Amino acid sequence: MEKVGRVLRSQKERKDCFYDVLPLFPDYYDPNVEDVRRRKWKAFKRIRQELIAKEKYYDYNLLRQIVYQIANYYEENGELPEKYTECVRPRFKSGTFPFDIDDGRA
Repeated sequence: MEKVGRVLRSQKERKDCFYDVLPLFPDYYDPNVEDVRRRKWKAFKRIRQELIAKEKYYDYNLLRQIVYQIANYYEENGELPEKYTECVRPRFKSGTFPFDIDDGRA
């Protein structure tokens, strides 16, 4: 149970960051930039500046991962995710997390 608690607590900050970045993403992501890496990097820099201006501070690497995660989802599906769990891998089909010893893969 302690391990489950640690995992869930670590996901809360990611989830909060995701929902702060999501409304900003369409304003700062430019699909017309040819280089994919540059496109994601520019969006990350601009979103980070906007969040700092709003006094919302996230770990640099965490924020970068979230912006890139949303960008990858957008490029694959052509639309923004509605929920945090849509971007998480592995995809959860039943809406539950397998923390049991026998998680169905045995």
